[in-house]
Amino acid sequence: MSRFVPRPLLALTTLGTLLSACNPGTLVVGTPPDSLGAGLAHLRVAADGGGAVYLDGSWIGDVDGWQEAAAFELLLEPGRHTLAVRLEAIAPGDAGPALAAWGTLPDGGFLATDGDWEAAAGDADHCWIGGDCDDGSVAVADRGGYGAAPWGWSPDEMEWSTARWIQPAEGDGGGWLRVGFDLARFHVGRWEIEPTQAVAGEPTAFSLTFEAGSDGVAEGDSRSLFQTPLDGARGRNMPYPRWSPWQTDDPEGEGYVAIETAPEGVELDLGVVAQPELGSMGYVSGGRLELVVRVVSGSLAPGDRVEVSWGGGDGVIPPLQARRHAMPHPAVENDPSPDYPGTTLARSPAVRVVGGEPEALLVTARGGAAVAVGDPVTVWVTALDGVGNRASGDPGSLAVTSDDPAAELPEAVELDGGLARFQVSFGEPGLHRVELSGEVSGTSGWIQVGEFAPTETLLFGDPHGHTLASDGIWPWEATYRHADQVAALDFTALTDHAERLTGAEWAGAASRAAALDRDDFRVLTAYEWTSREAKHRCVYATGDEPPPVVRSGAFEYAGDTVEAAQEFWDLLGDDALPIPHHPGSVVGPEHDWLDHDGSREPVVEIYSKHGSSECLACQPAILPDWAWGEGQYVQDGLAAGLRFGFVAGGDSHETPLGGLAPDHRTVFDMDDHGMMVWRGGLTAIWAADSGRDSLFDALRARRCYATTGARILLDLTVDGAPMGAEIPLDGPPTFEIVVGGTGELGQVELVRHTPSTGWSTPLSVDPEGTRLEATFTDEALTSEAGIYYLRVIQEDGHHAWSSPVWLEP
Repeated sequence: MSRFVPRPLLALTTLGTLLSACNPGTLVVGTPPDSLGAGLAHLRVAADGGGAVYLDGSWIGDVDGWQEAAAFELLLEPGRHTLAVRLEAIAPGDAGPALAAWGTLPDGGFLATDGDWEAAAGDADHCWIGGDCDDGSVAVADRGGYGAAPWGWSPDEMEWSTARWIQPAEGDGGGWLRVGFDLARFHVGRWEIEPTQAVAGEPTAFSLTFEAGSDGVAEGDSRSLFQTPLDGARGRNMPYPRWSPWQTDDPEGEGYVAIETAPEGVELDLGVVAQPELGSMGYVSGGRLELVVRVVSGSLAPGDRVEVSWGGGDGVIPPLQARRHAMPHPAVENDPSPDYPGTTLARSPAVRVVGGEPEALLVTARGGAAVAVGDPVTVWVTALDGVGNRASGDPGSLAVTSDDPAAELPEAVELDGGLARFQVSFGEPGLHRVELSGEVSGTSGWIQVGEFAPTETLLFGDPHGHTLASDGIWPWEATYRHADQVAALDFTALTDHAERLTGAEWAGAASRAAALDRDDFRVLTAYEWTSREAKHRCVYATGDEPPPVVRSGAFEYAGDTVEAAQEFWDLLGDDALPIPHHPGSVVGPEHDWLDHDGSREPVVEIYSKHGSSECLACQPAILPDWAWGEGQYVQDGLAAGLRFGFVAGGDSHETPLGGLAPDHRTVFDMDDHGMMVWRGGLTAIWAADSGRDSLFDALRARRCYATTGARILLDLTVDGAPMGAEIPLDGPPTFEIVVGGTGELGQVELVRHTPSTGWSTPLSVDPEGTRLEATFTDEALTSEAGIYYLRVIQEDGHHAWSSPVWLEP
């Protein structure tokens, strides 16, 4: 029996972090080999809906909910222990209460929620001990799952984390989750890695040190380390960030590993074992490589250390994407590591990959690219390396100039940590830019400057992205940080799959969005409904409270599911704006636009990393193996009589919101990446201001357009009416076209549809330079309905599409 002193809400200085996964295993506890006696353990527990926490049958305290964790100090003896949590308020159809445990144990061991949690129903006094509870039925079915940490836990300590969640099978009431663990057993060993920082894509030599755990390693036994960074491998259909693979054959080659030192009298062998892995969508997701250290003769005593060189030949090539990459703890061969494929443990060896030297500048107007003469404009500057990472070094002093000779601006700026911001005001009306030059250079997008205060300003954002809470590989705080500080977006949204969010996680996502939201960085609350019968839709909260979460059976979700569009509309409520996305991709179901609700879906995503859904084979094209045939694209929906505007986003899984890589093929191999090979898109909104209501009002009015990630300025009016408008036809329409490109303009086309001619381009211009201001009257349209939108193609391959306008005779 343990001795314990509960101390609720104790602050922790932790060396551990939360771990929860679908991966089978036991609750992990570690103590160094030289200290196996009683010791003080710190434990934090959070549970959606609240509950009671028991250790070895004794109540140690209660948890009130998910947002704040209860904390305890426990003096534990060596031996077998059982941790159990009695969960309350379990209801069918909910995603279930989420449970998270995170703690540090004596002398730096760790405890984390991992596999083999037993679920049981009933209120028997000894239900936590084992055996049957009441009649032996199990009303709480363990569903596993990934998600965000409780909002009250520090992301700075944990980087990211996940939680166990359960799904009730039937009935209301409560249920137990319990797990046994052995305090006296140190985990099978630990690895250390040096250096702990590397430059993206730059060959680096690493030194790995393995320390045997309290059991040692007997002759014939093995210990392993998974090569794949665990935060990029989660048993799903997405690729991992690419590291040079382990190899033991070529001493001069990339990724070569070799044993450098071992204890006297111990003969060791290194091996590389391939572990293919099946993704959740039914095909191989890339698998992992496992580095195995086998004791051929002798044995490793507790605390013995083995040094391994990695990359002694041509080095190790880190991923091209800058972020923190954690390596899992070791495991016995063929037995999954205790923290794989769960979350990053603080004790896991980790390498932070940083960007390379500055090669370019991202220069953008923040808070609106349409102002009056004399109004201040905030300009953000980010130094980028060659593949779109925030650069790790700062260029020298950069001169600041503008094409407006009357502009007020600083003569020069200095970047700090690859970032800078300053203000400028323009003295003359027109389209203007700001340019920085020096060791590297960059030019802002065009800023529309009027003589008087504009009724609308131009805002850019990425409203579609995923995190570790569903099927992405970025933690929420890191992707938000990139969107804000690096990409300098005006608005953004995370849209994790509803089927992988518990109720608590959805509440936490809304809470985080509200906490990060500000006037110059609008953070929208959203999720994705991934129907298997109707189109996929991102759902955005338009009111003060998040909308109810509607879930489908995607990702093997076993709760109450909604697949048909009509059921979705019935449950959604009024304070939500749904946006269908990637209609041309087979990742979404075939729909023929039959389930589109024009009154509630004012816009459709025409572009994302999947490619363009403008028309079959329209560029940048969805890959042939992933593209639907005719009938699925936005042109098909418009021709069928539906009326919607255009937006774009990232649909980012492996990259952050507003990712700046030229396209995914720059960062990932085509064979790995699958269907999403293009750079993420951006939505541009002409809004009255940056307020949340103004953004949604503009989307409902279809006063928006889509780009492939470039901040192209685009405006289209017909007979004085803006893009998105429906106007009567009173003679041949006249179009006013304004385009400000971020590169040389290749082609500007006015695309038209009429019932008699179908789709055509009555105007196609090949302008010189980066700007076009033109007037065009379509004399051919005099008596029938017409749909028009503007398509812009730059020489560098970037596209933009205005929302359509409709003319009715």
